[in-house]
Amino acid sequence: MDRTLKELEREFRAGVVSRRDFFRRAALIVAGSAAAFELLGRLSPRRLAWASPGITLDPTVNPLAQGYETDGTADYATSSRLVINDASADTHRTFYKTEADIAVADVTVEVSSGSVTLVGQDTGVRAILSEGAGGVEIAAALVDRGAGNLRVALVTGGGFSQGVPLDWTNEQTFRLQRNIDPARRAVLTVSCHPPEILTDADLPPARRPNTNFEFGCSSDPASAVSFWGPIGDVIMPFAAFDPKVEIELGPPGANKDEFEVKGSFTLGDGSNGIDILTEIVSLELTGGAGGFSTTISAGSFRMDKKGRFKFETIIDVGVFEAVIRPLGGDSFEFKAEGEGLNLGAIANPVNVSLTIGDDGGSANVTAEFE
Repeated sequence: MDRTLKELEREFRAGVVSRRDFFRRAALIVAGSAAAFELLGRLSPRRLAWASPGITLDPTVNPLAQGYETDGTADYATSSRLVINDASADTHRTFYKTEADIAVADVTVEVSSGSVTLVGQDTGVRAILSEGAGGVEIAAALVDRGAGNLRVALVTGGGFSQGVPLDWTNEQTFRLQRNIDPARRAVLTVSCHPPEILTDADLPPARRPNTNFEFGCSSDPASAVSFWGPIGDVIMPFAAFDPKVEIELGPPGANKDEFEVKGSFTLGDGSNGIDILTEIVSLELTGGAGGFSTTISAGSFRMDKKGRFKFETIIDVGVFEAVIRPLGGDSFEFKAEGEGLNLGAIANPVNVSLTIGDDGGSANVTAEFE
């Protein structure tokens, strides 16, 4: 690797250069875009994502060797990220795999992906939970609304939903859910934003006969290079999880909503322990047509003199802080507060989900509204 490319790599790893800029500049240094997208796949940092059982992806292994089938002819390369190079308006490439639970159960997939080039509003990049023949298709799409308004949106019967802000020029994570409840059939969640929820009536019919998880670049006219991280990290359930929630809602859309969630949790018997200083921590509250979700990067918590682990950050115009305190053994106390937020039309029952590394739990609670 020559000196110029090494300097570009250092800028990329430091976050100074986005994926899009890295791809364009690397293509001028190495032998064209094909070599650039393979190089970017090797340099991408590893990040695991959670999914319902059966939905897995190891980006270092060819998806065809993992039970996936494929549609299309666009190039792809395996590395720390699976890179799909749909650089032509005449090709596409998706991978799909049967997952029977999609038609009968609540199914969740959390996807790490990013797109660095595109043509038109629709990148063609999709993550899909399909119910199969006679059912609906729950598809998340990366779209460009223009003027820098980048979003992930749900595909509807007539186009796209409003979507949730997501800068997919850099690697981002979103969560796609298929629920048994037809009034909440599709839920799309991005950290620090209220979830977007669609009903059965909003969604298009399934295109494939079987119940499938599908991902990739699905449209010939669209052109994009997309990156797909690992899917299917196994979460060890908490042995006990007892959260309590208080919510105060301000005027709609005024970013004056507040919440507090506190309680305790105990690690499961099969847990290998948690390291709050080095593991990713995620918190999600959902209920009604609103909620809150955030993912705290590894290394963000700090331990104070009393042995408590603390984190605080600014979200848009609001503030979020969290504290986790060891109680001895495998038990912990936690508290999280947010203010100056937009929780949307959140309502009871509220589901609280807390994940620390590969340990986590969720519970439905009746929140106290003020």
